[in-house]
Amino acid sequence: MFFFGGKSGVVCLADDANHCSDVCKVGGSIKSLLFYEKENSVIIITSTLLLVMFKISTSVKTGPSKRVKLSISGDPQKLQSIWIGSCLLATCSTENMLRMWHLDSDDSYVLTLHNLLS
Repeated sequence: MFFFGGKSGVVCLADDANHCSDVCKVGGSIKSLLFYEKENSVIIITSTLLLVMFKISTSVKTGPSKRVKLSISGDPQKLQSIWIGSCLLATCSTENMLRMWHLDSDDSYVLTLHNLLS
């Protein structure tokens, strides 16, 4: 099984037997789609800076288990995100900082990056 999504904000679940179904729709285009193994969930980050955690279930239709509005001062269209540890997600855009979110505790952290060329 695998997930995919795009500009329409629809996330689909597909498999190698040509089955494909919509599992959720979020506001805005999808910027990041990450598998959250610990919670058997998918983390979706949209162009409107909405982080949605969606529980994966093949038998029951479920809704989002978490919705959080992210705050950045950079360009949301250039937002990048990556796992940097267990339950710890990092994002960056055109601002001079890394923003980190611990998804289990809902804590957030900011690491300011100073200009190394000055």
